[in-house]
Amino acid sequence: MIFKALKTKKQRKRQVELLLTVFFDSFLIDLFLHLFGIVPFKLDKILIVSLIIFPIISTSIYAYEKLFEKVFDKD
Repeated sequence: MIFKALKTKKQRKRQVELLLTVFFDSFLIDLFLHLFGIVPFKLDKILIVSLIIFPIISTSIYAYEKLFEKVFDKD
């Protein structure tokens, strides 16, 4: 698992931020390409999938991080 290799809370938080940035940036790039006509609108399935998957993945990562904090960070 990604988060088990990261020992400190700061490292885990940074990893989550990086993952969210990657997903969000790919969504924005896809949206930009569609809006400015660089990619034809026949590829709207990519945009729809991005709209569905981005919130699911970001919520899952956030929930996993919160669970990880509750279980392992009992200071």
